Amino acid sequence: MTSVWLALSYLRARPLLNGLTALAVALGISIVVATTTLSKAARQSASETAGGYQLLLAAKGSQIQAVLSTLFFAEAPTGNIPIEIYEQVHADQGVTLAVPFNFGDSFKSHLIVGTTPDYLHLIRRNRRSSQQTLLKGRWPEHAFEASLGAAVARATGLTIGDTFTAAHGFVELPEDLSDHHKAQPYTVVGLLEETRAPTDRAIFTTLDTSWRIHGQFHDASSDAHDHEGRQITAVLIEGRGYADVARLNALMAQRMDVQPIFPGRTATQVLGYLQRGQSLVTSIAWLAALIACLGIMISLFAAAVERRRQIATLRAIGASRATVLGVMAIEGLFIAGLGAVIGVAFGRLMAVAIAWQLEQSNGYLLTIGQAGLAEISAIAVAMALGLLAGFIPALLALREDVAKGLAAMT
Repeated sequence: MTSVWLALSYLRARPLLNGLTALAVALGISIVVATTTLSKAARQSASETAGGYQLLLAAKGSQIQAVLSTLFFAEAPTGNIPIEIYEQVHADQGVTLAVPFNFGDSFKSHLIVGTTPDYLHLIRRNRRSSQQTLLKGRWPEHAFEASLGAAVARATGLTIGDTFTAAHGFVELPEDLSDHHKAQPYTVVGLLEETRAPTDRAIFTTLDTSWRIHGQFHDASSDAHDHEGRQITAVLIEGRGYADVARLNALMAQRMDVQPIFPGRTATQVLGYLQRGQSLVTSIAWLAALIACLGIMISLFAAAVERRRQIATLRAIGASRATVLGVMAIEGLFIAGLGAVIGVAFGRLMAVAIAWQLEQSNGYLLTIGQAGLAEISAIAVAMALGLLAGFIPALLALREDVAKGLAAMT
């Protein structure tokens, strides 16, 4: 109890220096916690989004780009593929579900996705829910009908019965180039419930809609109902079993106009890149925390020099070496512990703020989970370093002769 009381009195005697040192520790720990928390959320999001799909067919190009565009609605697609590919796999006996996608237009930066009602079944299956995914209304059945993801409905204020006009791509075109879109407004017929997934930030319509509007844009005289030459962006496939998926993968790999992709494998590759980046940032943050703990040691060493006579007096009246060690160890432990707790709290707040900003600006949905072992470990490591930072100057102070210490301030 004497050691604790003395340590607290010494800490109160230098509030500014001790506070700044604790903040230095907090800075390093906060970066460690923020990067670890965000990395964990990104892994969970990628696993939940891509892990439930078996095979993706897309145009030749970057597999990562194809997965990000089709599953996350976060990148431009790699190109288009013939509609015959979808028709072929849809008719295959080994395929239980084939979902086509067509991209190209947007509304207020929200991607408009041309697809079929099978996408709704895919959402339910991946969420392992038998409940109706549509909160109200219905899935689009006719051209220029649309269902809105939950985030789109919130951001735009649109509801069932409202109409809107699309932009080509992700930018609003000048009036003379956007007349073909304005001539065909979309009508909202359904609102999707919140899924905390990329579905929330997209607008869904029929394949026929995208074919019609772009058929008019490129050639107003073209027959919108002629399948010849029609294209789609990608197809998601679920097979009856692994053998069927492997067979389709081998079959499509022989074609020159499409590439088969295993989404889960590609997501793992992306996460590997993220992991390497996280490791670098975390290492730098721990280095900053270590430097801060060295600052604790230097601060306590300077304090020991100032307290030479006090330490010598304590030893002269019978205080044990353990008491002196305990006082400075508690000081280091308290400064590092305080900094670690502040750092964990600030790191969690940073992670939540960054996740919110990503969702608002880019639509990336990251769910920040509860604090766990990583945060406890960060506090424990910081306190261990603080304890060590207190022991070293205490040991150096104890090496000085008591008589010299008593004479130091006379």
